[in-house]
Amino acid sequence: MKMFLLSDDLDILLGMRIVGVKGRYVESVRDFSDAFSEIVQDKEIGILVITLSLSNECEDIISPFKMNEQPLIVLLD
Repeated sequence: MKMFLLSDDLDILLGMRIVGVKGRYVESVRDFSDAFSEIVQDKEIGILVITLSLSNECEDIISPFKMNEQPLIVLLD
């Protein structure tokens, strides 16, 4: 099981990469939507970490997936 990060903050992305978590920098809601769709279809990713500010902008995309068993969605402040 893998962990993946979607972030709108480069510092958080770099910090998570240092500890071995792969991730993607997202600049817009469209970028987020595309990346999120790919990630939720990847059965190897068990935990999806999303920065809080990004999740606030994209709540309508995330909400339908919050109750799914996999991936577990974790918000990072």
